Amino acid sequence: MPPQHFIKDIELVLTAFVIIIFIASAYHSGVYAFSHMNEGTSYTFILFSVVSMVVSGLGLIILLLCKLRKIEVSEQENKRIMDLLVPRMAALDASMDGVGLVDAHGNLTYINKALMDLHGLDEQDLPSYIGRSWKTLYSAKGREDIEQKVLPHLDRYGYWKGDAPVLKKNGAIVTAEMSLTLLEDGGLIGTARDISGRLQDQKDREALQNQFFQAQKMEAVGRLAGGIAHDFNNILASMLGYTEFLLEDLPEDSEEHHFATQIMSGGIQAQELVEQILTFSRRDETIKNDIDFTGVVRKTTDMLKATMPTTIMLDVDLPDEDVTISGNGTQIGQVLMNLCVNAIDAMGGERGRLAVRMDLIKQGDAPYRAMEVAQWPDLNSSPPVRILRIDDDNTQLQCGTILKSGSYVRVCVSDTGCGMAADIMEHILEPFYTTKPVDQGTGLGLSSAHGIIAAHHGAMVVNSCRNVGTCFELFFPIAERQAALEEINGEAAAAVQEDTGRILVVEDEARVRQMLKELLVRRGYEVDLCADGDEAIDYLREHPESVDLIISDYTMPHMTGAEMAAEIIDDFPDLPVIILSGYSKDKLDSLEDIHPNIKSVLRKPVRSDILIDQIRTQLSEH
Repeated sequence: MPPQHFIKDIELVLTAFVIIIFIASAYHSGVYAFSHMNEGTSYTFILFSVVSMVVSGLGLIILLLCKLRKIEVSEQENKRIMDLLVPRMAALDASMDGVGLVDAHGNLTYINKALMDLHGLDEQDLPSYIGRSWKTLYSAKGREDIEQKVLPHLDRYGYWKGDAPVLKKNGAIVTAEMSLTLLEDGGLIGTARDISGRLQDQKDREALQNQFFQAQKMEAVGRLAGGIAHDFNNILASMLGYTEFLLEDLPEDSEEHHFATQIMSGGIQAQELVEQILTFSRRDETIKNDIDFTGVVRKTTDMLKATMPTTIMLDVDLPDEDVTISGNGTQIGQVLMNLCVNAIDAMGGERGRLAVRMDLIKQGDAPYRAMEVAQWPDLNSSPPVRILRIDDDNTQLQCGTILKSGSYVRVCVSDTGCGMAADIMEHILEPFYTTKPVDQGTGLGLSSAHGIIAAHHGAMVVNSCRNVGTCFELFFPIAERQAALEEINGEAAAAVQEDTGRILVVEDEARVRQMLKELLVRRGYEVDLCADGDEAIDYLREHPESVDLIISDYTMPHMTGAEMAAEIIDDFPDLPVIILSGYSKDKLDSLEDIHPNIKSVLRKPVRSDILIDQIRTQLSEH
């Protein structure tokens, strides 16, 4: 089949030839008739000219008709194309993906509605973009990436897909997923979809996942720390008990008594260390009263003034009025002192500023909306921990929750020290993690603060900027004043009772078991020993009238102290049981409602005077 342009050339030649013949015939006929108008007419020549003109005219008519036919066919083809194009263009306009067409010169020729919406354009804005370079739709950074990354890949493979920053008309920049394809004529067709929402959702999911992993890690570390502390408490119980016997037996002016005193002092320090571990792993072991929070903060800062370096300025800003919360003043003071000491260490003894500020947060005015909850979570659950990387130098840690319907007191401890990097922030709540030298820190300060704040239904936010400083914000719920404070400690018995009675000690640790026997025998009690719950039940069935009280460890192989109490309740309903445990007392207090013969739960290592007072109380009541 001959090429299309060749056929057009033939048509042009034929048309020109017919027109030339027609003009030539008309010209010669006219010239001849004019020159022989006075002579005889040559009809033959005239006839020839007329025939030529008629033939030429018919040729022109035929060519014209052919042209009109082609025009008609072309119009029909155009109509068919338009019939196909219109619904397709409508589909492009209805597409949720932005579509744009670019000609071979790189100028925009078409933008659909979705692409207009992506760039924030209206219909009246189109003249400013159609016919101009398609790169004007993108930010300066986007255009640079197009020149350096997109176009080379497009020229090589004819196709490119990736994410790119898109410039909106209002100056905002959003991220779009784009694809570009080269066309045969050298132009482009491109598609784009706004994925900013998807990226934000992905970021939120990653944050939640990190929060979940952080909570799992803290829960696992807490369980590990609690288990270690429980075993360590058993060791301490026997050490402190036997040391107490030495102090009772040795003359006070002897060198041996001095040695025993030093052993007792070291044991008490170890007990305090275990307490810090347990505060982290056990959220609910906190005796609370209505306390003046302002007074606690003021007392802490007053003690701090006497010990801090003179190169560091202390700025204290406290309200004049008292603020009452339900809490443990000693523990809160410990948290504040820990934070202040850490702040001083962060400034490295150089000149700096330590600020302690306190204010009230009214209901609904909490500054961190992501931490708000409708109700307080279970104290047994690990409080949520979120770590937000604001930029390379700024990191924020959010720990705990804030009640939407509650009012809070906030105390801020800020310094102008070295700040913390994000990788350090991720570990600051873990026990035994410290950036200080081995002889300068145990790594338990912030982990115990974590537990204390959680036990108070509080929250903590840490903002740190490297080489600028760190700010700790602590939130504690404000308590309503009560007409009278509850008494936590009972009054001592009015009359001194004689220490008599027979006690069954149930303890799987041999050293603790022997120590308890020695302690009770020294106080005048008769003591029998059992290594576990099964042995104790067998002993009671063989000697049903010989036991006045049972002292039992809670965690033992095969059977816990609570399970043993449940086994003997039917046969010995009036036999009191005292539970000793290295775990949470509050967790076990609920057992008193289930097992009426469990009268008290004491935490290991228990002081001998507290244990003896409980024994006296239970024996006097039974």
